[in-house]
Amino acid sequence: MQFRSNSGTFGIGRFLSVVVPLLLASACASDPESPSPGGGGHSAGGTGGAGSMGGTGGAGGSGGGAACAPPLSDCSGSCVDSQTDPANCGSCGSSCAANEICAGGSCEPSPCSAGAMLCDGLCAACPADAPISGLACLGASCVAHSCSEGFWPCEGDCCAWSPETLESSGSLEFGKLVLDAAGNPHVCFFEGEDTLRYAWRSNGGAWNFETISTSARPWEGCSLVVDGEGVVHVAYIDPWRVMYAMRESSWSTSVADAEGKSAVITLDSSGQPIIIEQSRGDLKLLRRSGETWTSTVLEEGGDPLLFAAAVDGTDIGVLYIEGGQRLTLGTYSGGVYTSEKVGSGDYTDMKAARSLAMRGGEVMVGTNGQIHLRSGGTWTAKYDLGGLRSHVDVAFLPGGERVAVTEKAHEVIYLQDFDGEWRGSVVVAGDEPRLAIDGSGRPHLVFARNPGGAIAYAH
Repeated sequence: MQFRSNSGTFGIGRFLSVVVPLLLASACASDPESPSPGGGGHSAGGTGGAGSMGGTGGAGGSGGGAACAPPLSDCSGSCVDSQTDPANCGSCGSSCAANEICAGGSCEPSPCSAGAMLCDGLCAACPADAPISGLACLGASCVAHSCSEGFWPCEGDCCAWSPETLESSGSLEFGKLVLDAAGNPHVCFFEGEDTLRYAWRSNGGAWNFETISTSARPWEGCSLVVDGEGVVHVAYIDPWRVMYAMRESSWSTSVADAEGKSAVITLDSSGQPIIIEQSRGDLKLLRRSGETWTSTVLEEGGDPLLFAAAVDGTDIGVLYIEGGQRLTLGTYSGGVYTSEKVGSGDYTDMKAARSLAMRGGEVMVGTNGQIHLRSGGTWTAKYDLGGLRSHVDVAFLPGGERVAVTEKAHEVIYLQDFDGEWRGSVVVAGDEPRLAIDGSGRPHLVFARNPGGAIAYAH
């Protein structure tokens, strides 16, 4: 999906003027720190839950310039065509005016009237709603790619967020948001030092709250997923055991492993729960048969710290830190486990979310202040948010577009990738955002409100 922006057709909003210059995209270069993957590709995103345990790896620098294939050239880490790019016409940073296009490296008068943009050789009418702060070509259409605070790009225009308070207290630092098949939100979060709570609502009705455990360890996080029948599955640590909780009409809990330090849960291709855990320093996969859990050792040693899991067909993906520094993507396929390095860094901050999304042969990993992309079996891009140690939660829209949510200066930022250029808009003041996408492509968020620390929800 190709996007082309025209920098002369819009005024850069508050977020774009502050944050976008920090998004140094090396989308045309393979990450020199990432070797070729050891596992196969992935074809479809699973509905895996994420364990938010663990801390922040070092954000790292933005790396060197992009290695761009002709006719593209490197402009501040992005691969651009200076013969046609109106923001870099003839040379980096040389922008055409609002009524001009870039042709042959020179700015020329646009054949389109005011309020239109040349897209795929045709003049396309652009939306003109007040919340729009940036426009781009999507094929032959002119669409909004960024919006003013409180709005997000949707269906070519800008749609309003609808934020509301979910709970007056609690912490999302190690919490998780997922959606069921009908798009209803489900959230696990912590109150105090050991109380694991669950919140849900149906069809826009009132929120419901339930307690799962009063002896859970919040630093190891909660991980949840909802199956096609609406049954909720949760994994957590209580206090050094891997616990499994299931909710049909009421909660039932059981011990999945008598010894474990971190765990994430997802569903296999048949809809059955799978737990991936760190136990006695090993990485293990747990499957349930009736009331019994059986384990398979995926990798011995390494003392992995788990963050997220997802299923792609019969393949199971897991994201974790190994040996204190190695950010690793593991794949269990056909009874064979392989792993590959994503990035490296320490995890001393203990606050950044790491997330994993898979779809159509692509893998996207959100780390602290960075987004890593794997396509065609190769790590092809690393987008660096200026070295910020901030939460980044990633997801794919139903059409394959890449989106993310992060925070900066206590503001929640919703981002979308427009052909290697991440653009975003401020949602509302807040921290610790979590992201999920429903079947229609609408984003759902939970986050901590500022000030006051209440948990909020927006969609």
